[in-house]
Amino acid sequence: MQFNQRFVHSLDFWSGLLIMFLMIWNILPFRVTSVFWWVCFLLFLGGVFYLVKGLVRLR
Repeated sequence: MQFNQRFVHSLDFWSGLLIMFLMIWNILPFRVTSVFWWVCFLLFLGGVFYLVKGLVRLR
């Protein structure tokens, strides 16, 4: 239960961070491709981090 609650809070945090990032991206003239790949990379790192964290807690 603790892992599920923290996971939900972390997902809310990441989604809020992503929305803020997209708002800043709409204001500033960034390159679309580089921003897209950075977002995918950050989401991938976050998913791997929380997956490893959950597996470590289960053991």
